[in-house]
Amino acid sequence: MCNEQLLNKLLTRRYLDRIGMWNMKTPQKIKMFIWKATHNILLEEETNEHALLLCDWTKTVWFGSQIQCTPNKQNVKLIRVWLQEMLRKCNQGNKSEAIQNWSKIDIILWAIWKARNEKVYQNLEPNPESTINYDRVLELNYLNLAKESNNEIKE
Repeated sequence: MCNEQLLNKLLTRRYLDRIGMWNMKTPQKIKMFIWKATHNILLEEETNEHALLLCDWTKTVWFGSQIQCTPNKQNVKLIRVWLQEMLRKCNQGNKSEAIQNWSKIDIILWAIWKARNEKVYQNLEPNPESTINYDRVLELNYLNLAKESNNEIKE
């Protein structure tokens, strides 16, 4: 890896660490999950990018979510770079909306992760509609709690 690539990798991680994930109104366990995903320490047998963004059923979840994005091999090379781009897009609105949208992205990733783990450990086929519904319930719960309190949600 050349020095420029290494510097870009470090800057992207630092940017996400400093600006993004630690400021979100989501439970600490979701923040840790996002941190692990961006540092590529979640999976051994498949890439984080495939498991969370590029698998066919996860693409359906992303499109059906409130974010309505369409991850594909052209716009997802590394999850941390994709997240940085999503954060950049979120920050185009006002700060409150940006934090809310960034939190939604974190919660969608968490819902996908939970559904993926049910497949791996309980042999339950992932259902995009159920995952989207689970995501919406989590969003409502955590975003309402965040509105009620300016403190970070801890679980």
